Amino acid sequence: MTRVYAVSDIHGNLEKLTAALHVAGLTDADGNWAGADVRLWFLGDVFAIPASWPLANVFSVGDVLIALGAAWAILATARRSARERRAPSP
Repeated sequence: MTRVYAVSDIHGNLEKLTAALHVAGLTDADGNWAGADVRLWFLGDVFAIPASWPLANVFSVGDVLIALGAAWAILATARRSARERRAPSP
């Protein structure tokens, strides 16, 4: 049976992660993978755009929500402005 390990968001603590992987027997003293057929899943909230794509970077769910909120605010303002221009003046 294949062993499965899951790692949640490490909050930038790479040293602690590498130490934990070593203690679990998943890496050797040099930091090389020693887990053979072990599965290691990362459950973080950051997604990566591959370096070969334009605008390669990392982003989080929060970044997406902020962008959607900004787009909604711009659209709502533009629609309100268009309605005000169409409304007859008293």
